[in-house]
Amino acid sequence: MEGRSVSKFVRMSPVKARRVANLVKNEDVITAISILEHITNRAALPVKKAIKSAVSNIISQAGEIKVKEENLFLKSIRVDTGSSKYMRRLKPRAMGRADIIRHRTSHISVVVAEKEEKEA
Repeated sequence: MEGRSVSKFVRMSPVKARRVANLVKNEDVITAISILEHITNRAALPVKKAIKSAVSNIISQAGEIKVKEENLFLKSIRVDTGSSKYMRRLKPRAMGRADIIRHRTSHISVVVAEKEEKEA
């Protein structure tokens, strides 16, 4: 069983968000959240919110089946480039020219799955 979460148009550069996402890739959920709580990087908050959302999605989808948070791990976490089309500003330059300032955005996709128990 899997739980998915996508945070779209997060006001953060994808490069900066990927640095944080790579720290918690393939970790179990509890370890990943504790790592993100102790990081001072600004990207830790949106990544942590996306993970918590995916965990709550898998728990609510399970219904009668009890899913424990201890048995969940991050199957995949991906940070894609969002649109910078709407967040553009002009910066005046010399001789009447102007440069575009692009405020970059990110899409953070998280997939959380249950660990499969190995039969002895």
